[in-house]
Amino acid sequence: MIVKSGSIPGLNPSIDQDKQLLLESLSKRKLKEGVFVDAQGESITIADHNGKDGTCLYPKAYGWLIGFNDSSSGKLGLRKDLEKILWNEQNQNIVQLTTDNDLQSSAYRLLEKLKTSDGSVIVLENSTGKIKALASKGPAELNNNDPQTFISEANKTTDGFLWRGIEEAYPPGSTFKLITGAAAIEKGISKEELIYNDTGVFQCADGSDPVQNYGGYAYGQIDLANAYEVSSNTYFANLALKVGNSYMIETAKKLRFNDSIQLDFCSLNSSFSLDGTDFSLSQAGFGQGKTLLSPLHLVMMFQTIANDGIMMKPYIIESIKSGEKTTYNGSTEHLSKAFSKKTCQFIRKAAKSAANAYGLPSYTTFAKSGTAEISDNQTMSYLGACDHQYTYLISCKDVSSSMDLYVPMIELMSLTK
Repeated sequence: MIVKSGSIPGLNPSIDQDKQLLLESLSKRKLKEGVFVDAQGESITIADHNGKDGTCLYPKAYGWLIGFNDSSSGKLGLRKDLEKILWNEQNQNIVQLTTDNDLQSSAYRLLEKLKTSDGSVIVLENSTGKIKALASKGPAELNNNDPQTFISEANKTTDGFLWRGIEEAYPPGSTFKLITGAAAIEKGISKEELIYNDTGVFQCADGSDPVQNYGGYAYGQIDLANAYEVSSNTYFANLALKVGNSYMIETAKKLRFNDSIQLDFCSLNSSFSLDGTDFSLSQAGFGQGKTLLSPLHLVMMFQTIANDGIMMKPYIIESIKSGEKTTYNGSTEHLSKAFSKKTCQFIRKAAKSAANAYGLPSYTTFAKSGTAEISDNQTMSYLGACDHQYTYLISCKDVSSSMDLYVPMIELMSLTK
């Protein structure tokens, strides 16, 4: 007897997967998908087709987050993670997110205005970790009402399936100067030691390549607030050496570097490593070197300083309801105590100078921009800012500089008022 390999489970994984998708499609034919609503209970999707994904009312703004579950295109986003909940034979479940539809839509429009093919906008509530907006834009535009077009376009790119804001791993650039400063204060480095004569060049004692300021500028006698305002590389290279290898590694550990952070909709991975040389430590001090993380992890570090040193675990699922019964409630969770309240107050006051220099609203408590050098002569620019309630982050690849993000940040912050 001759048996085709595809008829025996396990012999042909590709055929097995196709069979599984077909069976799932058949089981859904008489069902309507559960629906997503935002924090105010406003619809994100509507269930208007039996056996198919419901229509998303904000198909680009929620493209990556809601995703799709299509027999011909595959599965992505929350529709993949919550498949069994969304396709329930007993009840049409309602998944409420922590997001705000207006803010989410506006965040995506900001990315469109920036004309970037690669970026994200994130808004996080300081005290709870609730994600109020998470908009992503990649080289292949994702309209989750038309997943097949996205699949076709993404296949033409090298990284079209990379979820911007979540799955990227790039250096934080000058935004990490906030952490170097906080580590110095936490260690007890005195105000006098925070004064530095910036000549525009910093040379490590090991004779490695010198650190230079952008544009070769020399700023003279500066303190921490001045250093944040002008974003002096040499200042923070020198300060990192004062903090030391072991304390910088300990600080990174408190911020959950080199750890897989499991969230309710994704996992975050990062890396922080030093090789014991002064050069490695000095590079880490101003956000270059071997430090890699995602924009969501970066916004968590800003939030930690805004929240008096307590890092909150971000979450995006507020609740799940099945009929009249609530089967799941999201909740706040502390990930770590990274810094003291006193340290965070000091850093916020010092980095307020940067917010003023950027022209951000007066209610901004602190801010920091950064541009990181990444592969293939590309750059990733960031601008993070906090007020008393929220932390905001805009990240974009290959804008001319982080200065391009000042006006969009002003607009973004105004949307929560």
